[in-house]
Amino acid sequence: MWAMTWTQGEDNYGRNTPKQEYKRLLKQLQADITAAARAITNQDFDPIFIMYQVAAHRKYGKDDNQIAIAQYECCEENPSMMMATPIYFLPHQTDDLHLTGDSSYQLGLYYAKALKHVIDTGKKWQPLKPKHIIAQGNIIDIEFNKNGLEFDMAQVAQTHNYGFDLYDIDNNTVDIISQVQIIGDNRVRLRLSSNPPKNTWLSYAKGRKGDPLLAGNIKGARGNLRDNADPVGYADGAGKTRYLHNWCVMFTSKIN
Repeated sequence: MWAMTWTQGEDNYGRNTPKQEYKRLLKQLQADITAAARAITNQDFDPIFIMYQVAAHRKYGKDDNQIAIAQYECCEENPSMMMATPIYFLPHQTDDLHLTGDSSYQLGLYYAKALKHVIDTGKKWQPLKPKHIIAQGNIIDIEFNKNGLEFDMAQVAQTHNYGFDLYDIDNNTVDIISQVQIIGDNRVRLRLSSNPPKNTWLSYAKGRKGDPLLAGNIKGARGNLRDNADPVGYADGAGKTRYLHNWCVMFTSKIN
C-alpha cells in the first residue's frame, strides 16, 4: 500500500472541533491505517498519508481557520503525512463550498504529484510554505521553500494584501501593512506603517472578520501567492488550461 488520500475537514468547522482534538483524531487515524496496512501486506514502510488543506471556515461562519492550521501542523509534525496543496485557489460550485468536477480532478493530480515525488526521490513532498520569517521594526521578510514566486490575480481574485494579514491576541486585524512585494526569487517583504504591537500574529489566506461567508477562489478566504512550477499545464473538461503550480498553504505565525 503506497498511499492513501484524505479529503475531509470542512464538517469539523460545523461541529466546532477544537484544533488539538482534530489533530489527535487525524494522527490516530493515520496510525491505525498504517498499522493495519503493514500487518496485512507485510510491507516494511509506512504508507504515505496525503491530504489537502481545507478553506471553508468562512462558509461556516468562522473567523479562525483552525482545522486548516491543524492539518498543516499534522503534516509538519509527522514524516508520513503530507499536504499536497491548499484548495482556496480552486474554482468552487455555486454553493461556494464544494469543488467543481474539474477542480476535484485537479486536486487528484496534486495528490498524484505528491506521491510521484516521494516514489521518484524518496523524500517527503513539501507544499509551498514559509521557511523563515524575520520581523525587524516595520519590515517582515518571509523566505519560502520554493522559488519562482508570483502573485496571481487571474486564478484568484485579489484580496487584502494578497492574503497576508496581522492580528492581535483577540483575533482583531492590525491593519498596518502598507506594502507587499516579492523580492528575489523566494522572498516576500511586508512593509508596515508602524512597528507591530506585542503579541501580533502573521496569517496568510485566513481572511478577515466581515468578509463574505463563502469559500472559493473569488470571494472565499484566499491568497494570491504561488510559484511557477508548471509552465505547460493541461486542458480540463471545458478545454481551459489549468496549471499545477504550488500555492502557498494557509499559515499563522507569531512574530513578536
